[in-house]
Amino acid sequence: MRYNRVIAAVALLGALGSSCTSEKPKDAFNPTPKPTRLGQVVTIAGDYKVRGEPRDGEYALRTSAYGDGGLAIGGDGTPYFGVLSGGDSRIAHVDSTGRLATWKLGNIPNQLDVQGDALWLMSSFSGLDLTRVSLKTLKQEVYVSWKSRLPGRLAVKSPSGRPIADDERSRLDRYWAGSRFVLRSDGVPVLVSKAGDLFEVAQHGELRQWHPSGYESALRKASGGKILDPTFATRDRSGGLILLGRRGLVRVPRDAGASGVAFPESTAKLPPWTGAAALNDGSILLLGGTTATGHTPRPTLEKPDGTMVRLDWGAPRSCAEFDGSLAVIGSAKPGGVAVRPDGSVVMSDKVCGRVYAFRPPKDMAGKSYN
Repeated sequence: MRYNRVIAAVALLGALGSSCTSEKPKDAFNPTPKPTRLGQVVTIAGDYKVRGEPRDGEYALRTSAYGDGGLAIGGDGTPYFGVLSGGDSRIAHVDSTGRLATWKLGNIPNQLDVQGDALWLMSSFSGLDLTRVSLKTLKQEVYVSWKSRLPGRLAVKSPSGRPIADDERSRLDRYWAGSRFVLRSDGVPVLVSKAGDLFEVAQHGELRQWHPSGYESALRKASGGKILDPTFATRDRSGGLILLGRRGLVRVPRDAGASGVAFPESTAKLPPWTGAAALNDGSILLLGGTTATGHTPRPTLEKPDGTMVRLDWGAPRSCAEFDGSLAVIGSAKPGGVAVRPDGSVVMSDKVCGRVYAFRPPKDMAGKSYN
């Protein structure tokens, strides 16, 4: 009897061991996730439940990535984005091992751009502060510094380099706060004032008016004859510029005249889109347009012919409902959007404190706006 009981016990342990080893193992932690299929969304930085100060050396997926905005992608695909740190602001980047590193630099930016060795930071909350940072040495050069509460004017010249008239100068001074900027393909920073005027930025704070071919009429169409009130600026896939405003957008190609698109009247009272990604086929993906009270996702595709299509990416998702679907992107409030060299889109989410990467679907269908 005792022998039989021992045999039974051994058999039971063997069965338990067999059942344990046959269970599907949990996925190992991947500190550098990438989207592997079209329409897939992955988080590459930020845990919405973590609100403490991000620390250098932590895995980016396990730390805070909340910030006031700004995101850029280096030539090697490295993401740079703003993070809040102890009541201050820092620039973070994720290295090849998936770990976070932060820099405390000159201003508190809400916009970033990068080309080659130069990382550019701009703040335009109440004034203007545009700074160039060397990625090799972290040396900083202030290109524009203007505070709305202090006396003093920016040095603004005409396209030919001559001083502008006083009445024109007075008009420009009303629209510096709320400006956007983007690096042109030749590396020159271009400032887009709240009114929609364009300026090339030179060193020592000098701005020179820039009037691309066809821009005046394109701006008039995109703004409805009012101010552009830009919410985002970026480059297209050919090195031209895309200027996103509240009422429309302007395309400024490298080798052709500018064109403007007015948004449909049905969008006039909705929250504005605040992010854009230029796709390979020349279309522009518009993101954002949600608020705490108006959270219905409305990602939109603006096609090269000006047709606008509202994409059905699913119902709203809360921060706790991340499921890897495009509904997460549609529900987000973009702090910045950029496109990696491989064509994937990277976007920071100011509400959930995350940075996402996703591959846009090949065919994006939806309902055309009226």
